[in-house]
Amino acid sequence: MGNTSKKLAAKCTLLTKDEQKYLAATFRAASKNSDKIREEDLI
Repeated sequence: MGNTSKKLAAKCTLLTKDEQKYLAATFRAASKNSDKIREEDLI
């Protein structure tokens, strides 16, 4: 499930690598708060 965050961040091609890392960390934190976060909900 951890790979989902990296995949979502990688889809944001307009962001820099650092911003993608930040987004991945944000998604990981959000997924800890909600068991049912789906990719569609984040896009």
